[in-house]
Amino acid sequence: MLSARELPCDDLADAAQAVYDCWSQDDSDDDDRGEGGICDLIAEAMVKVLHRHGLDAEAMVAQHGDVHVFVLCRLRDGVHSIDVAPDLYEKGSGSTWRKVPGVQFDEEDIIIELVDKDLDAFEEMTAE
Repeated sequence: MLSARELPCDDLADAAQAVYDCWSQDDSDDDDRGEGGICDLIAEAMVKVLHRHGLDAEAMVAQHGDVHVFVLCRLRDGVHSIDVAPDLYEKGSGSTWRKVPGVQFDEEDIIIELVDKDLDAFEEMTAE
């Protein structure tokens, strides 16, 4: 199991970049291409990267103001949230978001925060 310092932040940034690069907005009702944001798609792509590294990770929904999706991951040193600040790549509110043009993600854009030192807390936090 990796620690927070050992996370593959370059791979996580690449995953976020791939999602962002495929995001072409139009005026359709399709949330992924129309006016909806992509935080859920970025979180899902990062979860796949973490799973490839043998880590327990899950996309989670936060509702502090606008709905936002981030990653919760069990690491050697505790349960951490892993995220990219949405205002880096999209602007808006509610269900109307616009792509910020020309964004290039790098490993410094990956936000890692300790949520709980108890590794068993992951199950409680991810239980539906």
